[in-house]
Amino acid sequence: MAQTRNIQETITAYATTASVDGNGMSWSNESGALTDGGIAANVSGNSTSPITEILYVHNFQIDLPPKSTVLGIEAFIKRQSEDEGKPFYDEEVYLTTSLNGSSDSDNKSQVGDWPTSYSTAVYGGPADMWGSGFDQADIEGSSFGLGIVATRNSTGLPYNQADVDLMYLKITYEYNVAQIAPPTNATQQEEIADST
Repeated sequence: MAQTRNIQETITAYATTASVDGNGMSWSNESGALTDGGIAANVSGNSTSPITEILYVHNFQIDLPPKSTVLGIEAFIKRQSEDEGKPFYDEEVYLTTSLNGSSDSDNKSQVGDWPTSYSTAVYGGPADMWGSGFDQADIEGSSFGLGIVATRNSTGLPYNQADVDLMYLKITYEYNVAQIAPPTNATQQEEIADST
């Protein structure tokens, strides 16, 4: 009986580009969503629309071993909102393969107001494909990204602010160990599968 050996890994990926698109309250300093600390991407509620533009990060420069199978995707968004009785909350959280930031996945938005101090929300999981068949070519593409749209509880005064300080992904994938050595920045779990 022949034996094949597969490797399952999870790699953390940080985007190199941040963009905005769509209509609604305007995000400022969108590049603040690329790194932890510093001046965050922010939006102020001084608009007749309670919904923000799309804020999305992309160009993760992911490079998986050849013939990898994507098993799941986790997204992490560090955010906060001034309360003032009109806090912000998730409207849409999704993955995209488009440079205009349009959705190509399930909406993973969570119920509840954003906290008044920074906290990181986790969306998806290591076995969650977000309702889409993302493959290696998709996630290695420069347009593959993570998008968020927020909603303010109400329009009008006071014009409270919301901030997004960091958005990043974890990709869980599998490949055959005979094909290539594993990347050095991945955590590894071996699986032994018997085949005839």
